[in-house]
Amino acid sequence: MLRLKTEGGLRGVVVVGCMSERYGDDLRRDIPDVDAILGLSDYSRVPALIKHI
Repeated sequence: MLRLKTEGGLRGVVVVGCMSERYGDDLRRDIPDVDAILGLSDYSRVPALIKHI
């Protein structure tokens, strides 16, 4: 996905789910090209976030 983003095939990469909720800090550190990392409690924010990417 990140390759598609850098090649222009995707506008952004958003990670959502229980694993991102638990390991969000690690993901931010290890994969800085991800545009957003959201937990399940943030799921309702996804549509608005996508509009801004």
